[in-house]
Amino acid sequence: MPREESQVKGQRYQAAVRRWLGGVSLMGFLAEAFGDTYDASRTAATVGGVQFDLSLKLVGEHVVERVFYAECKYRARDGSLSNVMNPFVENVCRAFANSEPGQRAASEFCLLASIPMAQWSLLMRYPHKTIKEGAERGGLQLDQELVTQLVPKVHVMVLSPPIIGETWA
Repeated sequence: MPREESQVKGQRYQAAVRRWLGGVSLMGFLAEAFGDTYDASRTAATVGGVQFDLSLKLVGEHVVERVFYAECKYRARDGSLSNVMNPFVENVCRAFANSEPGQRAASEFCLLASIPMAQWSLLMRYPHKTIKEGAERGGLQLDQELVTQLVPKVHVMVLSPPIIGETWA
């Protein structure tokens, strides 16, 4: 598949995910569109100097309680997503380390993928170790307190095209 076609599929997947997530309940909050890397709202998809693909406001009782920063990954040319988890964890660590305490408390981070990835199990089984190693790969030294704060804020969801109502292959 030519690179341009692959990028278009990735953008279509991201737009479909954003539509699907808008108005659903995430972590007990209503999700509303906030920022997107492909339009003028891209600054709202940035935290701690790191730009994510999209962000959603998580609203409870008509008040924004948290911001959900997401990376959307369709599959690579080889049909896998083998190389996306490590850069995602590194970016999350950088964003978290560079944020103010209030931003940290209000931020949630999610890797949204069209297919499962092998490294997902490492994050689920060894979250502290995976995040600490991700920070170190990114040249950061997160103390144990920051790692502990970050662990419950890192999520992975597999949203295949049929789940979000898309039918492309």
